[in-house]
Amino acid sequence: MKNIRNRKHLATLLSFLVLLAVSILPFSACDTQNAGQKRESLLDKILREKKIRCMYINYPPTIQVDPNTKQLSGIFYDVVKRFGEDTALEIEWVGETTWGTMIEDLKNDKYDLLVTGVFPTAVRAKESEFTKPILYIGMGAVVRVGETRFKTVEDFNAPNVTIATVDGEVGDAYVKQFLPKANRQAIPTGEIPQAVDQVAYKKADVAITDMLSAGRYVMQHRDAVYDMFADKPIRVYGASMMTKRGEFEFLHLLDVALDEYINSGFIDSLDKKYKQAPNEWLPAAKMFGRTERAQ
Repeated sequence: MKNIRNRKHLATLLSFLVLLAVSILPFSACDTQNAGQKRESLLDKILREKKIRCMYINYPPTIQVDPNTKQLSGIFYDVVKRFGEDTALEIEWVGETTWGTMIEDLKNDKYDLLVTGVFPTAVRAKESEFTKPILYIGMGAVVRVGETRFKTVEDFNAPNVTIATVDGEVGDAYVKQFLPKANRQAIPTGEIPQAVDQVAYKKADVAITDMLSAGRYVMQHRDAVYDMFADKPIRVYGASMMTKRGEFEFLHLLDVALDEYINSGFIDSLDKKYKQAPNEWLPAAKMFGRTERAQ
């Protein structure tokens, strides 16, 4: 009797194991099939479609829009145009974004490449990848002519000081982190000069922004405002282009091309084409002591 019971238990166990194996098999086959399907990388998609979807932020002269013709131009525009020609890829302009919405637009797959001089930061790098910089731009502080309260950056860090910034721009991030006591006035726009407008029109005491935008504004309004740190920037940032997080193959292709353009002197030619004042930015070739070469 004992042997009969053991045989029954064994038969039941075997039936259960067979049933379990049959139920798992479809899922295992599905997992194996999925594992064999490699996710299409951004570069693979671009090469298959033969085009790169690009967005931009109006940030002269890295990229700018003619108000009459709507034609784009600028340093980064010329670089991407050359890149498209060299790689036989169409550059498709899909729209304009802002400093405050560029990351969300990237995450929502609205574009492949942001063609604007973007400053890489740790916060932005959590959600994106950056090409190597082709320019280096300082950050300044614009105040009204005759302003005597401020001598250092630390003087801005007070509740009775209103600082104008552009939402999502590095100046805004700097004020949040290092000048928390100040009254921060972040403007939701892609137009950096609007922050300096707040100072000129006495709606803010200081505007903290990049020295490129600040310098061009000051050149046109010398009797109203000036950059306290025109000769010694608060910080210096590399100006890069931005693409999707983890897309290293596409990033490598871009960086190889940018190295070629820097070393050949092509970037230097754009420096001469677009620069209006000597201290607006420093080209990557000069930053690293490279000499100009024939294109």
